Amino acid sequence: MQERKLPPVALARPVLGAAAAVLAIAAATATAQRIAPLNQDRHSPVVRVFDTARGAVVNISTTRMVDTRSRFFGFDDLPDDVFLLPGLLPGTPVNSLGSGFVIHPAGYVVTNEHVIRKADEITVILADGTSHPAAVISTDTTHDLAVLQVDLPDGAALPALPLGRSDDLMIGETVIAIGNPKGYRHSVTSGVVSALNRDLRFGNNVQYTGLIQTDASINPGNSGGPLLNVNAEVIGINTAIRPDAQGIGFAISVDNFRQLLPRLLDYRRIHRVQLGLEFGEERTAGAPGRPIVTALADDGPAGRAGVQIGDVIEAMDDQPVATVADLYVCMLQKSAGDTVAVRVRRGGGVRELRLTVEGRPRPDGEALARRVMGAALMEVTGDLARRYRLPLARGLVVTEVDPGSAAAATGLQPRDVLFEIGQSRVATLDDIALALEDLPAGAAIRIGVARGNVRAWTVLRTAPPDDEPRPREREYH
Repeated sequence: MQERKLPPVALARPVLGAAAAVLAIAAATATAQRIAPLNQDRHSPVVRVFDTARGAVVNISTTRMVDTRSRFFGFDDLPDDVFLLPGLLPGTPVNSLGSGFVIHPAGYVVTNEHVIRKADEITVILADGTSHPAAVISTDTTHDLAVLQVDLPDGAALPALPLGRSDDLMIGETVIAIGNPKGYRHSVTSGVVSALNRDLRFGNNVQYTGLIQTDASINPGNSGGPLLNVNAEVIGINTAIRPDAQGIGFAISVDNFRQLLPRLLDYRRIHRVQLGLEFGEERTAGAPGRPIVTALADDGPAGRAGVQIGDVIEAMDDQPVATVADLYVCMLQKSAGDTVAVRVRRGGGVRELRLTVEGRPRPDGEALARRVMGAALMEVTGDLARRYRLPLARGLVVTEVDPGSAAAATGLQPRDVLFEIGQSRVATLDDIALALEDLPAGAAIRIGVARGNVRAWTVLRTAPPDDEPRPREREYH
């Protein structure tokens, strides 16, 4: 029987098809091998920092009424945004935008004071787009800093940014800014450290010192946002630009902020509780770390519980204490009489201790103002402001000035309205009590006064002590 031959074409098609498939796979593999390192190369330090930090950066929206015309928002020489902005007519409702970042998972956010100044409502927009109301915990007008607490659902926690160091910054070092410029949420820019220890003055009343200068693109709305190093650590708080130049931005150094943090989160002043100890930050090879006890009050809660000088606080109520901020936030949630479980590291061992929180009496603001300043003050209400045509609807109005007093020497008059004292805004008698309670005799303190259409800042000098100077009592936490 003759052998049957298959048509050549019947074999040729599958062979060619298989060859094509092999070639396609080889080409795809080669392309993938080329693309993989390319994508890896594209994952730059800036990309990594943004991926790491974006969840802890927030946008801040405020609503308020502008009551004066100025080329800056707010006060003539105390800009509410140190970016140059057009003037607004009195009575204009304004929605301002700014930035901030989370320093503690419990919802504590840092921003610039001028971002939230005079705000009637504050809203924080998180990275996931959700909006939450926020309350002001504390402000420092002198250093343009504020701490907010976001109103979160029970059990919710936010990612927080670690604080780095600014004392070892290098000129030319890469820095990254994340913020809300012109309302464009979570915009990232990068640049370098252009210079260190810059000073900047606005008008006659605001001066920033020790600023970080950067050429990273900083725009209106970036105020309060973080300036980060390539390790995604905060090394500055974006604050200002030169409006007459390009590529010149400024940030408050994180070391300056770290020094002010105890006051901004001072549970003794804010929540009126205390433990009877002093503490600093444990120094490590990297950023400063856990709180370390440096002094103890006689018969204070900490001393009675067995805390010793040199103890390093590692946890409170089973929550890790990695930074001083962790300790402050824990204590902000405590009331007098509460028990706190504290774990301390001592030598090579660990001790578990239980402390009972003590209350700190709140001083009488009206009596304290009369004694220290020599002025009678009353809280301004909307009705009071309308009836007497006061210059501000919030603050403390002077009703009487004692002859020969510090207030008289400063030039205060009845119907003047105090809106700021020291580093804080004042609207209630409790506010002024907190501002004056630790002021020693003979001290000088800056006050903000509104009279008619004028707002001015002056220095009030308290009466000198009657007897020989005595060592000031230690202030225990």
